[in-house]
Amino acid sequence: SLPMEQLNGIRNRENADFSKYEIFFELSDANENLNLNEVAKDASANPKPGFQSVYSQDCKGGHEKRVTSIEWSPGGEYLASSSEDKTACIWSFEEGGDPTVIHSLRGHKDFIERVRWNPSNENVIATGSLDKTVCLWDSKSGTQISSIDVSDPCVNLQWSPDGTSIVTLLELEGNNGGSIINIIDTRMMDSNRQTPRRIRYPEMIQDIVFSACGKNLFLASSRGFPTNVNGY
Repeated sequence: SLPMEQLNGIRNRENADFSKYEIFFELSDANENLNLNEVAKDASANPKPGFQSVYSQDCKGGHEKRVTSIEWSPGGEYLASSSEDKTACIWSFEEGGDPTVIHSLRGHKDFIERVRWNPSNENVIATGSLDKTVCLWDSKSGTQISSIDVSDPCVNLQWSPDGTSIVTLLELEGNNGGSIINIIDTRMMDSNRQTPRRIRYPEMIQDIVFSACGKNLFLASSRGFPTNVNGY
């Protein structure tokens, strides 16, 4: 197993039948490959933790530099990954075959820090980059749908549950410190009328997450407690 400091992210595959297997993805700072551990469960009713076998499979051929984030599609069929090589990849996993890159999403000019599927439409993927843009992509064709300038490097992003909004976490440059939360109406991303709503926080925001109903946005900050942005 990898040291904890080398794990950049772990995502469990959703909506899939894992009566025999659980799948974990480990991201190492020192390796640009996705590492796939398929862990066979103990089929017996033995309450003691234990595994029958463990093996690893590298998902090669997608990225040339460090992988920064991963996420399964809402239906659990595909995996998306982002990288410091300025690309995002969509992977297909056929039973009995090797992981395959079906699309490489190219267009960003700097590291892609986050890739996220639209939770209400798995044909759409969002990427956030240090090049100060957020892009939407067609996951079926691999083509870019739209792009918007968010004015500061994007280090994190989350979709609202209904897919109508994207909230981005921006890292302020220079000595000003703090963080910027950008709220983007995805229905207007292909329009020149789009002006993201910007909310500045003096403290560093570490993470962002929506409530299941989509009416509340929670921020994890350096203040020592979560902040609820009601109605955002």
